[in-house]
Amino acid sequence: MNIVLKLFFSGVLIFLTALLFNMFATHFGISTWYDLIKEAGEWGITNTIKTQKAASLIFLFLVYPFALGAAGYLGRIFFNKS
Repeated sequence: MNIVLKLFFSGVLIFLTALLFNMFATHFGISTWYDLIKEAGEWGITNTIKTQKAASLIFLFLVYPFALGAAGYLGRIFFNKS
């Protein structure tokens, strides 16, 4: 498989992972990056972070980056075998 297709399909995998995790977060009332950026524009980043629930901060700064990184890593492993 050529490099352009590998990059494309890895990108799709990361995108789908982000989409699923954003749906999960919204369903459970956890802030997403979109929510955080919107609120930061209105209230400032410091005030916005101070008002977030612990679950949102853990999701945004630990779970979400790990999930997207894992998706990229799995895409790399899967598509390098092709």
